Amino acid sequence: MPEDLCYEKSRNGVYLKVKVVPKSSKNEVVSLIGNRVRITVNAVPQNGEANAMLERVVADFFGIKKSDCTVTAGRKASQKTVFVAADVAAVVNKLNATFYGQKY
Repeated sequence: MPEDLCYEKSRNGVYLKVKVVPKSSKNEVVSLIGNRVRITVNAVPQNGEANAMLERVVADFFGIKKSDCTVTAGRKASQKTVFVAADVAAVVNKLNATFYGQKY
């Protein structure tokens, strides 16, 4: 497993490192770029609209409530950190299976 992962586990969830592309045609988790998950959103980066859509896309990806996803760093930058308050093992398994081709 790579040392520089796109996530960091915590006791109550996972901190997900993302690269957001606003004003895209789709809202989706696209790929892994280095140690960040590339996510496109169709919202504009004004008044927190792109951040709110990012939280929604991440929640949909993990099958959890939007209120369980919070942008914790990079609110005005394209590189952000999103805290995912969910079962750590389930989140890590989904990320590993999707981006690293492994399941634990």
